[in-house]
Amino acid sequence: MRHRLALIRTWFHKDFHYTRNLTIQHPPYRVTGPTPIARFLTQTRSGHCEYFATAAILMLREAGIPARYATGYAVMERDTKRDGFVIRGTHGHAWCRVWDQQSGLWLDFDPTPPDWLANISSQPPWTQRLADQLKRLREDFFLWRNRSANRMAVSLIMLAAGIAGAGFITKRLWRTKHHIAANVTSPGYEGPVIRTPLHGLEARARRQLGARPPGRPFGCWLAELRPSLPDAPALDEAIALHQRLRFDPAPPEPADQERLTRLTGELEAAIRHRAVRR
Repeated sequence: MRHRLALIRTWFHKDFHYTRNLTIQHPPYRVTGPTPIARFLTQTRSGHCEYFATAAILMLREAGIPARYATGYAVMERDTKRDGFVIRGTHGHAWCRVWDQQSGLWLDFDPTPPDWLANISSQPPWTQRLADQLKRLREDFFLWRNRSANRMAVSLIMLAAGIAGAGFITKRLWRTKHHIAANVTSPGYEGPVIRTPLHGLEARARRQLGARPPGRPFGCWLAELRPSLPDAPALDEAIALHQRLRFDPAPPEPADQERLTRLTGELEAAIRHRAVRR
């Protein structure tokens, strides 16, 4: 048996090449043709450890030698700080186990060419070491978080993070709202807002007309009361005086102020009287 194992190992090491860049494609379902293992043995003669182990097992069984498939890891990277070894997915390996009738034991038999070990580095690059450190921090935090003695601390940390996040979002929304309001209402205007006696009708007019639409001038909105007032010309005169007092650059006349005050009182009485009749 040992002679046959030596022949198989020598043949694989001499005539085959280890690679992870495969050109062997699995055939579509129900398509006749050579299998990937057949193409590995007769055409490409290159592949990774799974191909070598599978091919060797089939050959050994064909020769009447019991063999089975084994998988594990080739651990070569040592972590001196933690006094242990690092196991990665790239360290995975496949080999054979052969039954020895004389000793009554399963013996390890690896037909893969030894150059596959060159793909495993005992000193990873700094980027890999940084990624490992981040993973360890995440795993250590996960273990610390799930300990019963740390549940209160975890709850307080999560609560503080939630409050901080809510405060940050609230602050951003508040600043955005005031920024939009400042740009929409009076962009660039810093002067005083002039109010006239006619503004006193706004509350009663709102009961009749509803809320004033954004952007609609006060005078145009108040003019919608004409159909419901017995003296529409008085409303027009009051709106005209209101516009003059607000926007005329000339100083207001006392008579205009007194006239608008009197007209506002008459209009308010008319609106109140109409509301009582309803």
